[in-house]
Formats: sequence, C-alpha cells, structure tokens
Amino acid sequence: MREAAHRTQRANGEETAEDRILRALLEGDSAAREEAARIRARTELVDHDYLAYWVDELELQERWRALG
Repeated sequence: MREAAHRTQRANGEETAEDRILRALLEGDSAAREEAARIRARTELVDHDYLAYWVDELELQERWRALG
C-alpha cells in the first residue's frame, strides 16, 4: 500500500484516519470493527473516494457496510 505510506508522510508521520479504518477492516475482528466505527464517527472530514477505492480493491465491502 504505497499510497498509504505517501498519505502518512503528508500527515507528518501520523497514520491517517482513512488508513486506520482500512487497517481495522482488514483485521476484521469485532474490536477492530468497533475501532473503525469510532474513527469514522469522530472524524469530520474523511476522504470517501480513497476509502471507496480501497474497500473495493481489498474486497472489504461487507465489513464496510457493517459499520453502518
């Protein structure tokens, strides 16, 4: 995920909210899904295009939809 590395670099070394959500979705356990939902709820500006692309690319649609 080279794009994630570039986004982290642009965010001063911090992992972006979008990448934390994707990582949690990839982990897939209930605690990770809860964390993804919390991040999504408390983040005002989320790059929905970036998330949509990677959700599709990583075949995470079902997990994404489960977040609500």
